[in-house]
Amino acid sequence: MSIHRPKRATSRKESATARGAGPSGPPKPPKWKEAVAEQPDGAFSAYATGSTFEKDALVAHSKFGKGIVLEVDGNKVQILFEEGIRKLLHGTPSP
Repeated sequence: MSIHRPKRATSRKESATARGAGPSGPPKPPKWKEAVAEQPDGAFSAYATGSTFEKDALVAHSKFGKGIVLEVDGNKVQILFEEGIRKLLHGTPSP
């Protein structure tokens, strides 16, 4: 004999996180407009793979434009540009 259970509108996992019972996710990145758009042009460093960057550094990329470093992981950096987050190399000499 089987027990009939009605389907839930949301999964248990979704309803637990909606009530605040789940673990908190990673912090949300800042909005590009608030973090970058109002900064003067002189505050940005030109991006190059051979340069090294620290968290919260302002970067000017030739293709992606102005951005801010969100995370540094070894020789990779995550930079928030107006179009979105990009993972780029840094501290690596050019061939």
